Amino acid sequence: MKPIQPFFVLDTRKYYKQIPAHPLVAHFYRFDDEAAAPGGALTVPDGATDLVFDLDPDAPTAAVCGTVTHGSHGFFRPGHTYFGARLRPGALSHLGGVKSAELCGSVLPLDQAAGAAGADSIRRLTEELAAEPDFRRQISLFLTETASLLDESSESRTGSAGTLARQTVALIDRTDGQIRLTDLEQELHYSGRHISRVFRDYTGITVKEFCRFVRFQNAIRALSRDKAVDAGTLAQDCGYYDQAHFHREFREFASMTPAACRRLFTASRFTERLVVVGGTCAHA
Repeated sequence: MKPIQPFFVLDTRKYYKQIPAHPLVAHFYRFDDEAAAPGGALTVPDGATDLVFDLDPDAPTAAVCGTVTHGSHGFFRPGHTYFGARLRPGALSHLGGVKSAELCGSVLPLDQAAGAAGADSIRRLTEELAAEPDFRRQISLFLTETASLLDESSESRTGSAGTLARQTVALIDRTDGQIRLTDLEQELHYSGRHISRVFRDYTGITVKEFCRFVRFQNAIRALSRDKAVDAGTLAQDCGYYDQAHFHREFREFASMTPAACRRLFTASRFTERLVVVGGTCAHA
């Protein structure tokens, strides 16, 4: 799954995005929040963790944002510019003394979450990003300062539990969220209870929740790309029992129906707002 936040795009004139080769980063982004409502852009469930930098020139800040479990506002401030790194599920299994389960649905100051060893580096990075207007150079600064934080060879990622968590994420992705725990047991040769415990420890969410998020993400991505997609066909393709099931879960996660979401994407000229740096892409 390529985790997306399409409503970030709808609340700005231009949403800049780059997909890097880094195995732990889904993509980088930058946008000016121009939402009319307090709380800024709507955040939807994606299973990812975002490192978000408010580039306020007078008082820049940085936060780590765990995945939400339903559509919610409240983090972004209209009128502010943001730079972010969307990390793949489980990329920050342990950040300082904070576990993924504690991040779910939470927003924490990044320097505090990084612990004493990483706090100074995060504060320096925050100041440097706020002073640098070029998106590509911001990405370079981020990768330099977070090299140890996002070290894919660290013990927490290469140990047996980390490997199992990554394999579980990959299987759920490959099946578009349409896999049962019993199937995971057969594929991974561990008990469902063990898989569930390790997965939650590393991602902060349950296997069932992540499957739901993957199905929803596939559905909202399709709506953002195809104005003519049929709701019934989409529900079936994404693994929902029926249209009622599809509508119920979509409303829970996006705070609107699939039809309303499609109309919003069309009316707002979604794809024209998206600027992919170094490539082309039709979704956020």
